[in-house]
Amino acid sequence: MMRNLLFAAIILLFGACASVKETSIQQPLQVLVSDSLINTFEMQRKGIDFYATGYDDQWVLEIGFDKIVKFSSPKIDKKFEVNIKTLGEGLKGSDATYQVANGDGELTIIIKTKEKPKADKDALPFDVSLSFNDLHSKKEHTFTGEGEFYGAIALHDIWVLEQINGEKNEIAQGMQRPNMEIHLDKSQVMGNLGCNTFTSDVYFGREQISFSYLMSTKIACPNLQLEQRFVKVMSNTTFNYRFEALQLILENETDTLTFRKTD
Repeated sequence: MMRNLLFAAIILLFGACASVKETSIQQPLQVLVSDSLINTFEMQRKGIDFYATGYDDQWVLEIGFDKIVKFSSPKIDKKFEVNIKTLGEGLKGSDATYQVANGDGELTIIIKTKEKPKADKDALPFDVSLSFNDLHSKKEHTFTGEGEFYGAIALHDIWVLEQINGEKNEIAQGMQRPNMEIHLDKSQVMGNLGCNTFTSDVYFGREQISFSYLMSTKIACPNLQLEQRFVKVMSNTTFNYRFEALQLILENETDTLTFRKTD
């Protein structure tokens, strides 16, 4: 059912946000989707940033947005799980090695881009090698397989708007600069338009991010020009995204928005 709805290009009909004076009309996010994008959305809803499995399907590795590493295999006594506070900061791409440990064992994860991607359309794009040192049995096990990234953990932060299409927008007295807080684990973004607050559902991959219609409160603010422009540019829109130092840049054929990371 969900797959059919997605292929019909209607991802979700978003509920209205509670408002002070009135409720905005519900509007769906229109996105053309492929099989791979559907799978990406499904993994994101499960909170999975990176997933890998053996060629024989005898082991599974998951790294979540909450920075919890989970590994299971019939070769080890029990499932390995550890919360790593620093791992997410480096989980941005291939050709990387991560070492994690808890009271049960030590796990080394090596991720590399495949030099020659398989012709199989279901093949995953990264080679994954694992080494697990079982502290109970004193045995070391090695595993090989493939994996895929399903989200950029660096998006999961608070971002303040700096520019729209290269213009530094003036902030009226009594207003604040528009900002948004992206929650990858909830597929949701919320924030402040300058005076009114807003919420939106969000879908993302390794290169693109899509926003639903921004549902906002309707407080009678002194200057709504910037708010209205921000809502128009962001609503029901897909952007390519990239990071430059502490900046997040969203861009498509018509607009470029620059945000700065804040605590």
